[in-house]
Amino acid sequence: MRTFFYQPVAFVALLVVCLMFAPSRRLIGDVQISGQPSPLTVVPKEAPRKPFTDLCRDDPVGALAASLAKYEGVEGYTCTFIKRERIDGKLKDVETIACDFQESPYAVLMRWKGGVGRAEAMMYAAGAHDDQLLIVPAGEFQKKAVKTLTGRTYAKRALTSADAKGAARYPANEFGMASGTRRVYRAWQAAEQRKQLAAEYVGLVDVPELGRKCHVLRRTVNPPEEEGLTSVTVMFDPELLLQVGSVLMAGDDLIASYFFKDIVLNPKFDKAHFAVEKLK
Repeated sequence: MRTFFYQPVAFVALLVVCLMFAPSRRLIGDVQISGQPSPLTVVPKEAPRKPFTDLCRDDPVGALAASLAKYEGVEGYTCTFIKRERIDGKLKDVETIACDFQESPYAVLMRWKGGVGRAEAMMYAAGAHDDQLLIVPAGEFQKKAVKTLTGRTYAKRALTSADAKGAARYPANEFGMASGTRRVYRAWQAAEQRKQLAAEYVGLVDVPELGRKCHVLRRTVNPPEEEGLTSVTVMFDPELLLQVGSVLMAGDDLIASYFFKDIVLNPKFDKAHFAVEKLK
């Protein structure tokens, strides 16, 4: 009797944990999810040879192209990732995550420092671990459930799981500063081609979430796009010229915000850095 009672409860706990990091719907124009790193392919126009401030003021799409050009020498980074997202109409709590990321082979390791929900750590390495997410649940009961059902300290979850599309806005193979900039570039370039791009340079202003001044660009979206999107604000580090923040709004309601702070570019990760043992 004890065995038959415990396992269904453990299964439910594991299912809840597994639902944490599955992919979800995408904003218009995003690529189809696959089990490989998604380049969100765009072909930026050649970045104009002008000061970045001038580009922000006179050519927002050119500023995004210049930022993407700066990213070409980035092989990876560590950072503190701060995000907040509205999922299925419900605004989630702010999450603060320590991230290790490398471009090739594509891999990301996340450890929650604040706003911990059902997971305390997650890893995705393209082509490894059956090309699935590895998730360490938060809470001793959930950990025991995973251990009982799988014999492991972590759960595995496919990127393309259909039953968990409401759990996150973007899958792990679309993580990172460059992916965010590519999304914005593609959307703003398309709006420019339609002669509907309304973007302004706010200036070099303080961004509290980042603890420093950043170049800030804001686009007014009219007519509103999917999810009622009416404005997109993006922030660029004045030294790195990389996009380190973005805020998506539907009127007065937050759709999502993403901030990358404490960035260390091109750290030397050893070959075992994104191995399963790192989750123990």
